[in-house]
Amino acid sequence: MTRYLKTGASMDVRAEADRKVRETVEKTLADIETHGDATVRELSEKFDNWSPSSFRLTQNSSSSEVSLLTYISCIPSNPSKSE
Repeated sequence: MTRYLKTGASMDVRAEADRKVRETVEKTLADIETHGDATVRELSEKFDNWSPSSFRLTQNSSSSEVSLLTYISCIPSNPSKSE
């Protein structure tokens, strides 16, 4: 007889979690659209404890910064759906 020690979340629980994530992301993007760099700076300080003088890349930006942004831009926006 199979005995499960742990089961996955129900479809309803996962749907609610997805809804909350979507709501948070939409609010964050709206805040960035409305308040621009001030919101980016606030989030950077909150999550990364980092507050550079500017968030803009320049000719002097390190190759690791550019590489990271290149990598991030290649991640599909919805990896669960094939395009």
